[in-house]
Amino acid sequence: MSNPYALQPTKAFWRPAVGDVNPMEISDLWRPKYPIGKHEPIATLGSSFAQHISRALMQAGYRWLDSEPPPKRSSTTTTTASFRRASATSTRRRC
Repeated sequence: MSNPYALQPTKAFWRPAVGDVNPMEISDLWRPKYPIGKHEPIATLGSSFAQHISRALMQAGYRWLDSEPPPKRSSTTTTTASFRRASATSTRRRC
């Protein structure tokens, strides 16, 4: 093996699995180790794209975990993560 990618299947690479494929024909990119049922709580953390995951989970009927809802007085606060936190971006990434 000349590099760790030599034995990977084609679907492990972005271009042949996603980039060069019609978006409606993308399949078999991921197989879960175990199923996640709609009754199981799912926690999220992140920003940018990840902030939309909680809304999509709820719209799809999944149980999104909101362990720390914003105070009632914070009408402008939007819920995007399962708990209140500072930026999830590391200091290393900001340098």
